[in-house]
Amino acid sequence: MKSVNCWLFKYPEPTLLDCGENTKESWEALLVGLKTNGLAIKDINKIVITHAHVDHMGMASRVAQESGAKVYLSEYASDWAEHVEVMWNQRTKLIRQTFVELIDTTSPILQFFNSQNSGFNQILNMWEAIPSDRVAKFESRDGIEMGGRQWEVIYAPGHSSSQTVFFDPNSREIMSADMLLAITPTPVIEFDPIESDKRQMGLPKMLESFHKMKALNISIAYPGHYAPFEQVNDVIDTQLTRIETRLEFALTKIKDGIKDFDRLFLELYPKRAHFPALVMMIGYLDVLEDRGLIRKEKDENDKFKFYPI
Repeated sequence: MKSVNCWLFKYPEPTLLDCGENTKESWEALLVGLKTNGLAIKDINKIVITHAHVDHMGMASRVAQESGAKVYLSEYASDWAEHVEVMWNQRTKLIRQTFVELIDTTSPILQFFNSQNSGFNQILNMWEAIPSDRVAKFESRDGIEMGGRQWEVIYAPGHSSSQTVFFDPNSREIMSADMLLAITPTPVIEFDPIESDKRQMGLPKMLESFHKMKALNISIAYPGHYAPFEQVNDVIDTQLTRIETRLEFALTKIKDGIKDFDRLFLELYPKRAHFPALVMMIGYLDVLEDRGLIRKEKDENDKFKFYPI
């Protein structure tokens, strides 16, 4: 992403929802945005985080220390506040292990993935731990106050296992983070916050969250990236249709005898060898397995192969 949305509630207490990466560019953009609204960093009283990704909370520590504000995180994201380095190292280890179990060592796809490792290593340069005296944990069931309104907090995993969204049942507005975007979000490879030793099957969770969002009959979504949008259910339906089409295509290829991740990936993404495509491919396989349509087994090289049921 080339930008991330940081939402400001001016009254009754200046509150930021998310705050960007800890970079010079993000800091300057935040200062400009606040100045446009007649505020400065010192005026911020409260910071609320939607989920534990660097572009949404990397700069929270700096904003909190410059302003004296507390940083509010849900029970799903709170471990990332003070222990970001430990948590990030665990996440990157899981990502690497996931790909090692899927992709042959000679595959150009694995070589591409390995080339991305330098990017992973740079994340902690843009993400600071938050001092314990600036951290405030909230429970989703209690909701949270922002802008003089009480918002429902809804756990919406899929893109992130720590993701929460904030819904006003009166106006039917939603601060949707990366759950609802103008484009289909991708399911990042992460541990499940409940079963912390297991990878969360992101795309199956995302599909559940999409249907949860549809039931809210949302009037307008304020997303984590790009512009706010209405006709939210139409956007969700379009993204669901696209996912189901890709799932059908992937299942057909597996029934045709393609059992290697590498070949399946190249069938679905012949010209797009990038990280979002790789995690979406894992997501499609997760959904097919979750629905009982395929099974996976490890071969003699300890790589997963996929077979129709």
